[in-house]
Amino acid sequence: MALTGRLRRALSGLYRVNDLVVFHARPWQIPDLPPVDGVTVGVLSEDALVGQDDALSRLDATPADCREQLARGELGVAAWRDGRLVGFIWYAFGPCPSKEFGGLVHPTPHSVYVYHANVAPELKGRGIAEAIANFAVPVLRDRGVRSGWMSIRVENRPSLRALEKSPLIFAAYDVRCTLTPFGRRFRIARDDEQLRAFLGMDRTVETLARGPAQPLS
Repeated sequence: MALTGRLRRALSGLYRVNDLVVFHARPWQIPDLPPVDGVTVGVLSEDALVGQDDALSRLDATPADCREQLARGELGVAAWRDGRLVGFIWYAFGPCPSKEFGGLVHPTPHSVYVYHANVAPELKGRGIAEAIANFAVPVLRDRGVRSGWMSIRVENRPSLRALEKSPLIFAAYDVRCTLTPFGRRFRIARDDEQLRAFLGMDRTVETLARGPAQPLS
């Protein structure tokens, strides 16, 4: 019996459960958004990564990460202050690795996956993320993007509250992703084809329904 208990505890340590809310939103540009004093915004390139190792580490990134993202054809929109990177948001047009989901996510046609949004700690709350997102909208529209997918952990209550109030969100889904030594399992909204496509789920995989997707007004 004691051996069985130890084995059960050892096996449970191999499983990781991530509870998230997945949002599907429309891209929209805020008119007349005032600029952030001393901050410039633009598209990130490999050349712009030179000499930014320390700045990137403060954004939970490395030059190698960013080069890999650029090589996949992703769009990075960044903010600089005094020549130093102080924030960015990444937009993936195709299959993209996701730590939360333990594998690839797949933006649906004419959509992007919006992820790894970060701002230097000392500059949070100054409108930098909004400036980056605003800059990205016309760039995305030029590429035929009509919507964006985002995922937020349930413990990140400030971000959840902000997105739940946003008029740009047209659907939100509770998703539980359990990562196991044998693959990943989802608990998702029942029979939602777009969410299944985004998560890359095989229709034959067993899922446990949590109820229908909740459209937001």
